[in-house]
Amino acid sequence: MPNYYYFLIAFVQALTEFLPVSSSGHLLLLKGIIHFTEVPILVDITVHLGSLVAIIFFFRHRLMRLVRGATQEIRANTRPAAEARLILYLIFSTGVTGFIFILLRKNFETSFHEPGILPVTFVFTSLLLLLVHITERKKRGAHRNLTWTAALLVGVFQGLAILPGVSRSGATIALLLIMGIQRDEAVFYSFALAIPAIIGGFLIELPEAGNSTFLADHWLVLSGSLLVSAVFSYFFLRLLTILIYKRKFWFFSLYTALAAVCSGIFFW
Repeated sequence: MPNYYYFLIAFVQALTEFLPVSSSGHLLLLKGIIHFTEVPILVDITVHLGSLVAIIFFFRHRLMRLVRGATQEIRANTRPAAEARLILYLIFSTGVTGFIFILLRKNFETSFHEPGILPVTFVFTSLLLLLVHITERKKRGAHRNLTWTAALLVGVFQGLAILPGVSRSGATIALLLIMGIQRDEAVFYSFALAIPAIIGGFLIELPEAGNSTFLADHWLVLSGSLLVSAVFSYFFLRLLTILIYKRKFWFFSLYTALAAVCSGIFFW
């Protein structure tokens, strides 16, 4: 595989991991169009680690406040312990996602080799994003706090987003906005939830990577791919937050609808 393919994969990962258009769906679409037979697992791990670095750096202050606040609340046994409760919600959502992944793992793994699923999953993402626009117009000014029900549903939707074509950020943020959660809380919760999800994916894929020869031969281009993924992931994450605050999040439904049509033409 030519070296520039690695950077192309890293850029597509960065572009689509945070924007609500599905990174896995676009990587599968890219593989189908330019006939990638098999992308080494180390490449996939590398570009996802770049996205993880971007999330931690972008939300570093909020993450530090979350950990510090939860620690103080637990020590002081204060009520209501907002930050500690938020961590419990994150753990619960992650557990729900993990359960869904274990339950449907074979189906998920099969889907990553079947581009024909993309028209259906892209349409699902489009409808979900469009629903944000419809509900926001009816709920202007009304905000709710996170609940166990919201944490459960977010975990389910993040689990479904393992399917290529279903955007993880799109599904989780859209659901929270539809439920009336405040924008900044919805964005932070979605991407804080991405941290254990990416780490979990890394731990699952790492034993299968086990090719020290590939790493020794390609460490330079892998390092470059990590940098490309991290830098552009940060940029697109900032762009996403701006669009959400400007109530333009639903615009991506038009793009994913187009992606559904294009993937249908290619693979059906």
